[in-house]
Amino acid sequence: SKYEMIVDALIILLEIILIISFISASHEYANMFYDRECWIEIKACLVYKDGRMVEVVSHVWINGGFDYANRPFKFRCGEKVSFTAPSSLYGFRFGFWQREEGPTFQGLIVTNRTLTVVADSPKQVWWMNFVEE
Repeated sequence: SKYEMIVDALIILLEIILIISFISASHEYANMFYDRECWIEIKACLVYKDGRMVEVVSHVWINGGFDYANRPFKFRCGEKVSFTAPSSLYGFRFGFWQREEGPTFQGLIVTNRTLTVVADSPKQVWWMNFVEE
């Protein structure tokens, strides 16, 4: 009947609208994380044999490109980034990377000179620790 055809057409139209809405919402949700900005800050510390520590300005290679580590770096959230520390700095040799995490500000330690991380939080802080020879 004519009534059933109208109802069927409305149901099909509603299904199409729901599918388009779902696809649009899924795309927005996927891009919500991708388009956000995440910051990674690289700091450097000289560690003396007697235990004294001094923060200094250093340089770092970001995915092979040279830059000074004198400010936080901005990345798209979800991006994978590699930082390579210099082998030595001011006569001190590279020891390890350490992530700054509360409450003690001493987090994960990575001993490779190249640190690969995912920019997955509003701000990460990583320290390059150089030890006295």
